[in-house]
Parts: sequence; C-alpha cells; structure tokens
Amino acid sequence: MSDISVSFIHPTSHKPLAVTLDDGMTAQEAIGHLLDSQFVAPLSNTYPHYELKVKDGSLLRSDETLASANVRNGSVIRVDPATEAGAPGQGRRDVLG
Repeated sequence: MSDISVSFIHPTSHKPLAVTLDDGMTAQEAIGHLLDSQFVAPLSNTYPHYELKVKDGSLLRSDETLASANVRNGSVIRVDPATEAGAPGQGRRDVLG
C-alpha cells in the first residue's frame, strides 16, 4: 500500500479537492470520507448513491481499491450521483451509497 495524490471533482460546482489517499482504500471508503468531510452531501431518494469515475472513463466499483482500479498519482476522479437502473431485481453493483 502506498499513498497517491488525486483530485476529486464536485458533482455540481465542479470544484476540485486535492487529497492524498492510501491506494488500498476502496471506492466506498473514499465516498465515506468525502461525505464525512462535507465535500459532498448525503443524497436523496432520487439519486441514492454516488459513483466515482476516473477521468479516463473507468468506473470504480464500490469494493474496488484505488490500486486495483489503476488510479495513479495525479488522477482526476469525478464524484457523480447515480440512480439504480435496469429491470426490477437488476440493481447496479457499481454504485456507492
């Protein structure tokens, strides 16, 4: 495990937050820290989850670590609200709540 410096992009203001994180942190843990620090607010029923999207286009699964998702120093990660989509019983597995 090593530290990496990344920037999270706010979902509405588009302001960046530069942080240093352990690359063993999961996407779910990162979202928890963003909520705890009030960088993002808890969501409503309309958008019940956040998801993390690396600027290269990859979507991080909630249980995926930054290292396993190949997030590197200098990566830019968008924090986006997400809805559950699909047919009944086919909820998304890559969303964070």
